[in-house]
Amino acid sequence: SDKDECIVTVQKDPSFVVEKTADKTQYLPGETVTYTINVTNDGNVDLKGITLNDVFSKNDSLADQQLTLEGYEGAFDLVVGETMSFTSTFVIPENDLADTTYKNVVVATTGDISEEGEVVIVVDPTYAFTIEKTADKNEATVGDKVTYTIVVTNTGNTALTNILVKDDMIGLDTIIDQLAANESKTFTGEYVVTADDIGELKNIATATVEVDGEPITHD
Repeated sequence: SDKDECIVTVQKDPSFVVEKTADKTQYLPGETVTYTINVTNDGNVDLKGITLNDVFSKNDSLADQQLTLEGYEGAFDLVVGETMSFTSTFVIPENDLADTTYKNVVVATTGDISEEGEVVIVVDPTYAFTIEKTADKNEATVGDKVTYTIVVTNTGNTALTNILVKDDMIGLDTIIDQLAANESKTFTGEYVVTADDIGELKNIATATVEVDGEPITHD
């Protein structure tokens, strides 16, 4: 008897995807970024000899430090449906300025197939400052002149604007228009000791800056 046969030919479809992620998108100086790279064979053919190339850039220029892919020891194979995972870490330098951008691109290649995964992170602005006050003497008598020195320093990585500096005792009430990262401004003032000051003479200076609508004051 005759038999009718229906034959369907399934074409080979070698394919894989690369996914690269970071544990978050914004970081502060000193924090550690943990990257995860997943390479998945989503085709219908086992793949052999997949290699990875990782390129790390800072502000669109090649970074001084390139990343090490932990777990990657050279070309690897993936059967259909299999995923291989790798990690890499990077510590944001303490002196990085706000809005510094790091881009990490990993390219996976086997034969004439190439795929890539990319992730971009940004350094958050850090607003921080100190105010320090010193006197030119530790002891004084009535009628003595005490000279105070006040130093306001931007210890963060973002410029600060409109910093109000006040010290009622020496009549200081001024505004620093802008203070760049690591920049300091110094003020001095004099006070003449009176009989009412006998005992402990305490003097407080304050510096106030508004960040995102919220005042921050140090004294």
